[in-house]
Amino acid sequence: MTSLLKKGKGLEDNFQLDITDLQQKLAELEIENKKLKFMRVMSAKNYENFFNTVDDLVFVLDTEGKIIHTNEIAITKLGYSRNELEGKRVTIIHPDELRDIAFSLLEKMLEGETEVNTIPLLTKTGSFIPAETRVKKGNWDGEDVIFVICKDVLKIRQSEEKFSTAFHLNPILMAIISYDNDKFVDVNEAFLKSMELSRNELIGKDFIEAGISVEPGLIKNIKEKLNFNVSIREVEVELETRSGRTLIFIYSADYIYVGNNLCLLIVAVDITNRKQTEAEILKARNEAEKANQVKSEFISRMSHELRTPMNAILGFAQLMSMGEISPSHRKGVNHIISSGKHLLDLINEVLDISRIESGRITLSPEPIRLSGIITEMIDVIGPVAIKRNIKPRLEASESDNLSVIADRQSLKQAIINLLSNAVKYNSEGGSVTVRTKLMAGETIHSSAVRILVSDTGPGIKPENLNRLFFPFERIGAEDSDIEGSGLGLSLVKKLVNAMDGDVGVESQPGLGSTFWIELPLSEPEANRDFSIEGTGGMGQPRIEKAGNILYVEDKKTNIDLIEEILLLHRPSVHLVSCRYGAQAPQYAIKNDVDLILLDLNLPDINGTSVLKNLKSDKRTSGIPVVILSAEAMPDRIKETVKAGAVQYLTQPLNLNSFLNAVDIFLVKKHENDRNGD
Repeated sequence: MTSLLKKGKGLEDNFQLDITDLQQKLAELEIENKKLKFMRVMSAKNYENFFNTVDDLVFVLDTEGKIIHTNEIAITKLGYSRNELEGKRVTIIHPDELRDIAFSLLEKMLEGETEVNTIPLLTKTGSFIPAETRVKKGNWDGEDVIFVICKDVLKIRQSEEKFSTAFHLNPILMAIISYDNDKFVDVNEAFLKSMELSRNELIGKDFIEAGISVEPGLIKNIKEKLNFNVSIREVEVELETRSGRTLIFIYSADYIYVGNNLCLLIVAVDITNRKQTEAEILKARNEAEKANQVKSEFISRMSHELRTPMNAILGFAQLMSMGEISPSHRKGVNHIISSGKHLLDLINEVLDISRIESGRITLSPEPIRLSGIITEMIDVIGPVAIKRNIKPRLEASESDNLSVIADRQSLKQAIINLLSNAVKYNSEGGSVTVRTKLMAGETIHSSAVRILVSDTGPGIKPENLNRLFFPFERIGAEDSDIEGSGLGLSLVKKLVNAMDGDVGVESQPGLGSTFWIELPLSEPEANRDFSIEGTGGMGQPRIEKAGNILYVEDKKTNIDLIEEILLLHRPSVHLVSCRYGAQAPQYAIKNDVDLILLDLNLPDINGTSVLKNLKSDKRTSGIPVVILSAEAMPDRIKETVKAGAVQYLTQPLNLNSFLNAVDIFLVKKHENDRNGD
């Protein structure tokens, strides 16, 4: 009995345990249900939020085509309330006359026969919304439904219309080409006009089919570059139209979508006329340069031809002036010398301007201290100024110690021209003042120094100032007996401009004029030795020595002049001459000459070749050679000095310079002989 009771007690305990477990499991299930319910609510809420935030109009239909639900965008755009839409057939959103068609299209879309419906939507107020409608089968609250999504394409169409208007009316050539087959999808009117084709002759064809010749692989190259993100901007290309005209374009290209189709948009500008203009300008410039070259060669040749007779005229006139002649004859000789020098100045200035204009001027910019070079030029002009009772002076200034970047010879020529004019056009007994002025810039590289040359002459009228720097302009020359060519100021302007400088003038009638040149500021120049190699001893006393001189020259007047000069002023010197350059070494050796005078223009070979032959022969290489030539081009002078000439004297000769050279090199020759060299 006890045993049964114990068994009964055990069963009761087990039962109590089972009830407790069951209650615990039920509680856990309740919690899970609440979680699932909460998740369903949140999921539906999230879905509703998403449903109402899409930009498209969304409708949920039952299988009969009636509206079950719609999003807020549809309510807003159509103007209906939710109650006015729900429960109605979806065709309510289409115009009356198109509702049957719309419902038929809905069935075809559900069956997969068509993808899109483009029937516009009808708002409550009667306005239309262009739309693209698509449908999709789905499930809504456990029921089979149809989702209808309508995209408002008004903005898209407006954008497309704007693009189309800009595309077709643009004067720049535009073309849309299919990426798949390289055929034209669309082009604008400018493209058709340029290619001389109609739209039907172009659309749906590639370049070759349309009869347009382009460089091979043009479209392929464009696509390859775009595929590697290489920008295509303003690339030059040639096209040949069907009529055979060759056109030059610069084009840009990029990808564009037309609907769902990838295309190339090519934009091109016709630069054919511009290229032709550039070619014409280049041709004109080349022709102008050739003309300048011809002019320069002509002037250089004419300069030589004019200098040759001038050499005899001035040479013999100087000889006459150095001898015993009557006062009346001396007056005539002085007129010959004065007029000859004036003509020579004119020849030199024309030659200088020609060199500058043809680009043949050679400049060697360097730092030049102003005080030294201005003082030197004042000394040069001094003798001319004294004759008119004028004493040029440099007005002391701190800027006198500054240096400018300039070509030394060109700067000297510019300053002497201004000083010469200031003396020439001044009043008798007037004054000429030179000043310097620092024209400070933002940096030392932008600063400049102005050199001002002022006179007390009659001045210049304001309306004439702009004419001063033009060639051959001589303001007031008709009322004056002052000689001049009208080239001096023009030469100054060209020289200074070539040195990156500027020129100008300030003047008041009756109060004189101030001409100025302005050049870039430089750091102070280093110490320099300005002695010229081969001309040392120029200032030594003249020591007459007997000697032999060979003159290689083909013009008898020049030979006669040198003979006369030596006969009168160096009678111990014997002169021999030969006409042909090839004979020079033979004559030099045969006559044991101490000095060779060499002309550059000879009937057989040029003087430079003669000089090289003399220097290459051991028997004549030590004989000094002085060039006597009417050629005054700096390049030619440098070339011959580099080849071995000890000095270069231009014709017409200055007698003192010539005699000085004879003394120097004959003395050197005899000194070398005495020293056993």
